[in-house]
Amino acid sequence: MTADHETALFDCGHDTLNEWLQKRALKNQTQDASHSYVVCDGQRVIGYYALSSGSIARLGTPGSLSRNMPDPIPVMVLGRLAIDRAYQDRKLGAALLKDAMLRTLKVSRIVGVKALLVHALSDEAKRFYLHFAFQVSPVDPMTLLLSVKAIRSHYDA
Repeated sequence: MTADHETALFDCGHDTLNEWLQKRALKNQTQDASHSYVVCDGQRVIGYYALSSGSIARLGTPGSLSRNMPDPIPVMVLGRLAIDRAYQDRKLGAALLKDAMLRTLKVSRIVGVKALLVHALSDEAKRFYLHFAFQVSPVDPMTLLLSVKAIRSHYDA
């Protein structure tokens, strides 16, 4: 994402996601807190997601992710993913998620990353991630994880 991208008209239907794109995405990127990746129609942003590094306590992961792992477990955090209302139902969300998975896979080759983690903001978002084989955290039903091993087996075959 760059300052040239137009974000003012972005509306995914969730004020928090709209405002984060418009007010925080570029600031976070310039401060190396997260990086945002966008899909555009011209210069107008119609979809985006943000990635950052993070960790999760072993207690918060399914057993298959926590075995023989340090505490906390290193993860990539999918902090935001949203599609403008006018462009929803075109599989752009799935395409952006795939891109986030592939970037997570690349990062995992140079630093320790066990999973891609997301905090779903709604039941609808949770169903979206479950469709892509994310696992629910045993301590927070809105925190979901997808192991790098699962990403690798799907995209590195």
